[in-house]
Amino acid sequence: CPACRRPADLRDLLPAVLPRRRGSAPGPFFSGQGCAACRGSGARVLEPVLELMTAFPGEPLAPAGASARDLRERHVAGGMDTLFLAGLRKASAGTLDVREPLRLLLYEQP
Repeated sequence: CPACRRPADLRDLLPAVLPRRRGSAPGPFFSGQGCAACRGSGARVLEPVLELMTAFPGEPLAPAGASARDLRERHVAGGMDTLFLAGLRKASAGTLDVREPLRLLLYEQP
């Protein structure tokens, strides 16, 4: 929410035990505090964060026998953004609370 967002330092929010992620987006980052304009949520609109997997040219999207983890690792190595990176990019653009990408890390654990 533009009315209640405050600057946030990503280094303060990321615990040192988390692995470094490739291609982290530049700041500045903000965190919504909640106010009357956003009804206490910290955001006026919901912003989708997507991890989009497409097929490699000439190959099926999901080769026979490949696990979900294998597919994801292969596509990330090929340049696909993870949920975390997609969220971090939106947070750096100011359209998403910087704490949201941290919540998305729960879906990236092996």
